[in-house]
Amino acid sequence: MLRFLLLNLASSSSYFKCPQPTPPQENLRKHIADGNIDVAALCLAQLFISENLPAEAVAVLGECLGVGHDSYVHTKLGVACVLLEEFEEALAHYHTAIAIDGEAKEALEGLEMLEKGMRGEQEEGEDMMEEGEDDGY
Repeated sequence: MLRFLLLNLASSSSYFKCPQPTPPQENLRKHIADGNIDVAALCLAQLFISENLPAEAVAVLGECLGVGHDSYVHTKLGVACVLLEEFEEALAHYHTAIAIDGEAKEALEGLEMLEKGMRGEQEEGEDMMEEGEDDGY
């Protein structure tokens, strides 16, 4: 099912609403072509996050748990949960990512920003997530 979804989304330029492929789309296509479906799914989830479609990202990431890249998956689940304003769940995912990899920079930064935001310390105008971040997947 996930492979079918990935292949259809990667080949549908109208879905992404842009005439030229963006780097996340190219990464997605590359990993599908190489047979790296788990990495392609992570690219798709990142694309959903960058397109502000966090619920879709959560659905894809949920299928990725347990097949590798678990620290990364939990970090991205944390990001998506923040976008969905599910802060307690985001905390749990960030903590899980850090428990798996104590040096998971994005998880550590996400956790710090989320905790500050939950305490009301976040400065006005500061986003919970930097727009346009591309982490290479």
